[in-house]
Amino acid sequence: MRGLPGLLIAVGLGIVGAICNWYYLSRQAAQMEKVAFVALNGDAQLNLGDRFADDHFMQVQLPSNNLGNLQEVGILWRDKASVIGLAATKAYRGNEILLWQDLQTPSDRDFSELLAENEVARWVPVDGSSFIPERVSPGNLISFLFNQAVGSPTPGNSNNPTLQTAGSTIIGPFRILSLGARTGDRNQRQAYTRSSSGKETLIGISFKVTEGALDPEAEKLFQILGNNAAPPSVILHSAQLEDQPLR
Repeated sequence: MRGLPGLLIAVGLGIVGAICNWYYLSRQAAQMEKVAFVALNGDAQLNLGDRFADDHFMQVQLPSNNLGNLQEVGILWRDKASVIGLAATKAYRGNEILLWQDLQTPSDRDFSELLAENEVARWVPVDGSSFIPERVSPGNLISFLFNQAVGSPTPGNSNNPTLQTAGSTIIGPFRILSLGARTGDRNQRQAYTRSSSGKETLIGISFKVTEGALDPEAEKLFQILGNNAAPPSVILHSAQLEDQPLR
């Protein structure tokens, strides 16, 4: 019986020591710097081409001392807004951490792979002051606005004609394949590569060719461009039209 109190005291001290140790480790873990990443919540399921929405995401926090290269390839929570609206490049299921490399559209991809069997592409120079490239992405639908003008010589100075507006012409819509060298979303590409994608006032568009004949709108567009018309302005169409077939 004499050893029982000592045994109880030893057990009590062990319990106290374990509690103190747990408390210390908990404090250390709480004070450790963490990095928040974007992940899909457990209920999210996306197929190829589905667009990411804010309610697809959840925040995952990981200790900064055990990230490896995840901080370079993972999408930080503070950059979540740059992912919303992007199209998934593969199927996703819940609880996956998103990686930039999975979302990136490679700029060196064979451009012809973007075209359907009956489609061709052509590049159109546009008026850079008429739109903001950062607000336009491949896949969007645009039309081209030409301000047709007629030269009328100013009396007494035939070498300095006065231009008079003769109406405007809108041609389209066309689906964008590229802006300059960019074939993906600009925010996405810059967040991953931290670089620009070149001259974005040269827009690649796609249009159909049927039995060797150009799409009527494309034929009209190239006739005006062939007459040395000034570069057209850009008109951006609603995203609600992007899932509808063109002509």
